[in-house]
Amino acid sequence: MVKIKVFLLGVGSWGRTLAGLLREKGHEVILGARDFEEKEFLALSGIASTFERADCLDCSLMVMAVPSQFLRGAARSVAPFLGEVPVICGTKGLELGSHKRMSQVLSEELPGRRILALSGPNLAPEIERGLPASTVIAGEGAEIGQEAFNSDRFRVYTNDDLVGVELGGALKNVIALAAGALDGLGLGDNAKAALMTRGLAEISRLGTAMGANPATFAGLAGLGDLVATCSSPLSRNHRVGKLLAEGKPWEEIEQTGITAEGVPTAREAVELARLHSVEMPIAEQVCRILAGGSVEQAVEGLMIRRPKKED
Repeated sequence: MVKIKVFLLGVGSWGRTLAGLLREKGHEVILGARDFEEKEFLALSGIASTFERADCLDCSLMVMAVPSQFLRGAARSVAPFLGEVPVICGTKGLELGSHKRMSQVLSEELPGRRILALSGPNLAPEIERGLPASTVIAGEGAEIGQEAFNSDRFRVYTNDDLVGVELGGALKNVIALAAGALDGLGLGDNAKAALMTRGLAEISRLGTAMGANPATFAGLAGLGDLVATCSSPLSRNHRVGKLLAEGKPWEEIEQTGITAEGVPTAREAVELARLHSVEMPIAEQVCRILAGGSVEQAVEGLMIRRPKKED
């Protein structure tokens, strides 16, 4: 296996986890900090980094792991220095206002580069502990990412369906907020199983309307990621949903510093559903909860909907 130089933007938990996986494969990884203060903070933990974007000049691969709403700015910061190398995006979300997938954002800011998406049931704390996991890298030439990351504890599959893999990763966060809320109310496993199943139906409906392969949503980036994110207390979106159900004010939750991508994604998902004439009642109720509505009323709203045929 060829050892390469990788520039990685995003020094949060997921970014550091991806960096660790790459280093285990023997690759040289340069972490890009936002500023000198972040660089110094990382140094205290023994993590070397740089805030000089020009350090990506001679890299062979770029990895992005910044929060979705900061991705465009992060890409813009490296654009003048980055060569025409593949870019793997490990960020799951939709851009506020534009409804764009992360690969679309990167294609606009980093034209001429091959954009790939990495997504799957990948809870960072488990991977950091050395527990086995699998993921999917999607896009043209995804084998580049597969070779860079695949190991005996992190199995990487490829997929041609970039749209489906990205939407599965982004939209499951919205369903995970709802799953956390159900757990916060103690509504049981039957309710959560129903929520996850109908949530997957919503994801698949919208994804198919946007050109994705329906089979993608039965794979790691769809069902796999949904199960992990809706079921695990390690999931940030699940945690935030649970806190909301327990009556914690949104301002207080924000102060915890938890980055829950489902929060900005929920509104974008509902808008995309409207544009594509797709029903997403769970996503709509999540938006109501985030706007200050009652979780109990959201559950009731879903349960009293007009009876219909399962689809």
